[in-house]
Amino acid sequence: MSKPKRANVAMVGAAFGSMFGLSDPQTEYRVIDLDRISPNPFQPRRTFDAQALDDLARSIGEQGVLQPILVRPNPALPDRYEIVAGERRWRASELAGKDAIPAMVATVSDADMATQALLENIQREDLTPVEEAFGYRRLLDDRGFSQDELAARIGKSKVYVSRVLKICALDRAILDALAAEPGLWQRISMAQLIEIGSAPSSKAQLAAWEAAKAGVGSKALRDAIAAEGAGPGRAEAPATERQGRAVRAPLMTLRASYGRWAKAFEQVRPDELEGEDRAALRALRDRLNAMNLD
Repeated sequence: MSKPKRANVAMVGAAFGSMFGLSDPQTEYRVIDLDRISPNPFQPRRTFDAQALDDLARSIGEQGVLQPILVRPNPALPDRYEIVAGERRWRASELAGKDAIPAMVATVSDADMATQALLENIQREDLTPVEEAFGYRRLLDDRGFSQDELAARIGKSKVYVSRVLKICALDRAILDALAAEPGLWQRISMAQLIEIGSAPSSKAQLAAWEAAKAGVGSKALRDAIAAEGAGPGRAEAPATERQGRAVRAPLMTLRASYGRWAKAFEQVRPDELEGEDRAALRALRDRLNAMNLD
C-alpha cells in the first residue's frame, strides 16, 4: 500500500516536477508497493539490457533507490500507478527483491507522459535508432504534435527530427532483421538507416541494406540505391544501362569484403580450420578459379 511521507516535501516535489518539464509540476512523495505500479504505456523502448539491469539491481540491493521514480495515478485503476520516468529502477528493484520503491506522484497528461518517456531514453542514449524514430512518429500521430513542436519539446532541431523519421519508412524485412539480430546495431549506424529509409522503393532499400551489412561507406550506399533503377518520377534507363546497374550492388558488396578477408586470412592458422571451414574455402577457391581472374 502507498504510504505518504509525513515530512512536508511540497517545495521538493515542485522542483522535482519542474526538473522533468511537466506542465503541472506539483508532486507528492510516497513509498509505493512495486505490484501497484505498471510500466509507462508510451515507453518507446522494446528491450532492456539484462546485464545493466542486474548491475543496477545489485546497487539497489546494497544502497537502495537513491532517486525516486516519477509516477502518475493510473486513470483506469484506483490506487494503482503508471511510471512516467524511472522504469529501469522499478524493474531492478523487483530483481533486487524489494517490495516497494520511493516515488513522486504527479498528475501527468498523456502528452507529457509520452514526451517524458522519450526524453528520458534519448538523454540516456538508451534507444535504438528504430525505437527513437517510431517514438517520434507516435508523438506526431497520437499526440498531434507538429515536427516543430516535437523538436522544441525534445531539444532537437526540426531537420534532425525530419531525418530520423525516415527510418520509419524502412522495409518490414529490414526492421525484422534489426529486431532479430541485436549485433547489427554495432555495424550499421543511424545515418545509414536514414539513407536506406530514404530509398525510393523496397527493392532499392534491400539492396542498400545488403551493402550496409557488408560494411560499405556512405557514397557506396547511395550508389547501391541508385543502382536499383529509377525512382518515382524518373525516366526508366535503357535496357543496357539497367543491366550494367544490376551488377553494381553485388560488386560493391564484394569489394567491401576484401579487407576483412585479407585480415582474416593473415590471422587464421591452417591447423585451426575444421572440416566445414576447409570445405567452404575449397568451394570459394573453385568459384575464384571459375572466374578466370588471370
